[in-house]
Amino acid sequence: MLSHHRRDGFSLVEAVLAAFMLLGAILISISVFDRTLQVEASNEKRIVAALVAESAMAEIRRMAGNIFSQIKTQYDGKTWSVAEYPEFRIRGTVSRAILAVPCTELEADYSRTAPFPDPVGRYLDRSGWKVQLDISWVDGGSQSVRIVENVVNFSPANDFSVQVLFNGNPVDETNTINVPKGDTRDFSVRARSGGQNIEDIQFTWHVRALTGFGSIKTVSRDGLYCQYENRYRNFKNEPKYAPGNCFLVVQATYQGREAEGKVMIENAN
Repeated sequence: MLSHHRRDGFSLVEAVLAAFMLLGAILISISVFDRTLQVEASNEKRIVAALVAESAMAEIRRMAGNIFSQIKTQYDGKTWSVAEYPEFRIRGTVSRAILAVPCTELEADYSRTAPFPDPVGRYLDRSGWKVQLDISWVDGGSQSVRIVENVVNFSPANDFSVQVLFNGNPVDETNTINVPKGDTRDFSVRARSGGQNIEDIQFTWHVRALTGFGSIKTVSRDGLYCQYENRYRNFKNEPKYAPGNCFLVVQATYQGREAEGKVMIENAN
């Protein structure tokens, strides 16, 4: 008669195999955990680097409110660090921020360098700095974070003013510019606040009649330049003349403040 024996437990081979599988699972878990710690430490350093970059950018913004024109001189090509995190190196790159108004696609049809009165593209290219900060550190190899921002001057314009320029010199209502009959004169304008020129402002011109009248023949697309003519046209497009005096007026708005400049025009007969 055959007898049957029930097996209780594992064989030696099965026990060894199970031990190896358990050991493998433990090693994989340790490797994943170690990698997780490394990634977490790397992410923490990237967060710190971003905070260092923001701190450096805040420093540049503060300087823009005081001496905006010196931003490029002070920070372009400069390498430095903050005292709290000396292992993070900051490198600055500064260039002019060039922004088309209203958009690049429309302004691309115009020349950037055409002489007045030819039309030129409208670009904000003097009122902002494009600041790039690269934060680098060593963490198992060279690592870096980059931020880019257009920095502008937001200092309050408490004494905003507009000045008419004739032949590059400031003139106002106490000055009289003689314009022969049918002739033209070119004018320009500048805005100032806090003893500094305010750039990239849109200006508008008009003629304010007194005892005489003329017209604005041409204005640049940004309003910086104006050509006055001792002549105007009626509704039938016929040239007319009105000898006497009038004001050539230019206006602008900056930070909600309005200002105007004007000069007396003598329209000769």
